[in-house]
Amino acid sequence: MKISQKLILGFLAVAALVALIGYLSIDVSQDVLQRHIGENSVLLASEIIDKIDRDIYSKIETFEEYSKDLLLQQMLLKSNQAFKDLDDVQSYITTKDEEWVSAPKETITPFMQELLDNILSSELREKINFYEEKYGYRVFGEVFVTNKYGVNVALTGKTSDYKQDDEVWWVQAKDKGLFIRDVEYDESADLYSTDIAVRVEDSNGDFVGVIKVVLNIEEAINIIESVAPSERYKSRYFKLINKNGRLIHLTGDKREFSFFKDISSQEFFKRMEGDRGFFIGNEPGEEEELFAYASSMGYRDFKGLGWILIAEHETEEIFASVVRLRNAMLATSFILTILAVLIGGLISRSILKPLRKLMHATINIGKGNLDTRVEIKSKDEIAALAIAFNSMTENLKRTTTSIYDLNREITERKKAESDLNQAYERLKEAQDQLIQAEKMAAIGTLSAGMAHEINNPLMGVMLLAGDLASEKKKRSKEYKVLSQIEGGLKRISEVVSKLLVFSRKEELVLKKEDINDVIESAIPFIFYEFKINKIQLVKNYGRNLPVVDVSVNALQQVILNLLLNAKDAVLDLKPRKISIESYLENDMVKVKIKNKGHGIKKEHLKKIFDPFFTTKPIGRGLGMGMSIVKNIMDQHKGKIEIYSEEKKGTEVVLSLPC
Repeated sequence: MKISQKLILGFLAVAALVALIGYLSIDVSQDVLQRHIGENSVLLASEIIDKIDRDIYSKIETFEEYSKDLLLQQMLLKSNQAFKDLDDVQSYITTKDEEWVSAPKETITPFMQELLDNILSSELREKINFYEEKYGYRVFGEVFVTNKYGVNVALTGKTSDYKQDDEVWWVQAKDKGLFIRDVEYDESADLYSTDIAVRVEDSNGDFVGVIKVVLNIEEAINIIESVAPSERYKSRYFKLINKNGRLIHLTGDKREFSFFKDISSQEFFKRMEGDRGFFIGNEPGEEEELFAYASSMGYRDFKGLGWILIAEHETEEIFASVVRLRNAMLATSFILTILAVLIGGLISRSILKPLRKLMHATINIGKGNLDTRVEIKSKDEIAALAIAFNSMTENLKRTTTSIYDLNREITERKKAESDLNQAYERLKEAQDQLIQAEKMAAIGTLSAGMAHEINNPLMGVMLLAGDLASEKKKRSKEYKVLSQIEGGLKRISEVVSKLLVFSRKEELVLKKEDINDVIESAIPFIFYEFKINKIQLVKNYGRNLPVVDVSVNALQQVILNLLLNAKDAVLDLKPRKISIESYLENDMVKVKIKNKGHGIKKEHLKKIFDPFFTTKPIGRGLGMGMSIVKNIMDQHKGKIEIYSEEKKGTEVVLSLPC
């Protein structure tokens, strides 16, 4: 094979390698994007279903608290005593129940009216009217109270029966204290609801009656609808189904909605395993979609109804950027191939032209023309080869007259051969350097593109959280939660940035600061996490500590990382306690964070600062936190020490020079 062909093939191989690496990198990017969107969708679905569980629990808690109401207690005790004084209680209840049931649906008998007009019924109506005016719809379809004999004592509207003690909800509330029914259509309230029944006890803990609440599922639907729209992913919508695969709600107007439609036989429903997850699949007659789902896990004493919230995205939309990148890469590869052929041809021509001169000169010398010379004006290895060739020719001419000259000619020829080999080696090295330079340029371009594509989805989610927060009232709970989400996303963005520049040292802007002020400025960021997990933070700050040169933002990140790690370590403890203290020791200002959690295994201690090393489950951590902490402390010319023993707790000490 000719040298020109080898050079062109070499350049084509480099171009093909660049194209192959790019194509494989795009596939990896698509997998990363799919996992990122899937995990974030699972997180979103989990937050929504958890919010629904918390909302139902709050309604249960409201009526559990109301069961201790003085008027309610007095009315039930009075009713129970009146029934106790009857000669034949069951006969009386049966007669009244038959009269109640036999009355036409729209008819209110005097007996019914008497119950509807009593003071407890009026109080119940005021309670449900308050919620209706506050939220703009009937939060509670109806509420009624029975005494311990199972008959109505107070009610907000006509019920279908007078006697309730033969109902499952009444029996279970009496025996277990609480009954919660999955969503169904309530005929008397004329709405889709889930029923809640609460046992009522007197001050001695004796059973005196039951409160039944018909909870409108519109509350759960509003929670879903409040987060369903997405400017970034217009094809995203949510399905709410019960544990048996029956449809409760569907966002958007993409498809026709049929309440309680059975979708349990569809393929995507069968693929859902565990409490939460995501996968790529299809619905009948639909394009390929990404499904992310989360199951109801309940809240506190409420075990949940087993509902499942499914978030769906069309893959055509979420992978649009990857498809555009793939097309751009294919076009780039085509252009690189053409350039490889052209550059290979030009380089081969510049090499082959002087080589042909050397070849013709060699033929002439072989014919006995020892006056042949090669003129090459370049300054590369081939020019050095030409000089060596001319020198060899001159030596050959001088050594052909005698045996002595012949021996010298042999020596000179060997020397010329050595020079020729060295020139060839230099030429080969130059070619290798050229190929390596092309590889490095291509890999650098590819790395920059990958970093851009990874950061785009993250910034989109962060902007979405900011937009949602701006739509809420600043003092509302939703605003606070969304602001915390946005702050968390910003910290994620910082982690990605740290990952991309991890090998570089960045100069921090250091200022004189009081270490106690820095600690206090970091605590509000984890206050909500500690509050909902009932974790006590014990603070013991040293007084009159000297100021230290620090970057407040960077040191806040260190303290937040350590406090959140400590939080995860004590979640299984009761009580849950974490201590943080500051003090001066050996001319160093020190911060100690201590917990008595599960501790760190001995074999893990030496890996704790390694990038990507983590003992947390998938989705709970990147393994970059402690690496970043170590990096920040190094930049402050400080140090971090960790003392830990498995099942006995962990102590982290930060030291900063005064």
